[in-house]
Amino acid sequence: METGEARAQRWAEYFKEIDLDAVYSTKYNRTTQTATPTAQWHELEVENYDVGSMYDRTFQFATKGKKVLIVGHSNTTPTFVNTILGEEKYPWMHDKDNSSLFIVTLNDTVPSVEVVTVD
Repeated sequence: METGEARAQRWAEYFKEIDLDAVYSTKYNRTTQTATPTAQWHELEVENYDVGSMYDRTFQFATKGKKVLIVGHSNTTPTFVNTILGEEKYPWMHDKDNSSLFIVTLNDTVPSVEVVTVD
């Protein structure tokens, strides 16, 4: 069985060639541990975000024009994406879904989302 540590390394490998400006995680140990190898590779600190105020004006200002990785949970990740979109498009993920990545692109028009699987 694959461990969480191995999954975190797989995520870090996926993001290795992507220039990230910031890495965010909820304050929980598992998400922080998942985000840490990617942050270390890019010489970044893992910054915590509050799920109660996700994508507020402060977060929008801090991340505008940047490539950021946001590590969350089966309920917070789709909720975060839905908040950005302004609609309830994505349902909660299955608890064992550790491979879905929502790529949200923001520009001057409508945001776009691509969902990919990182194996």
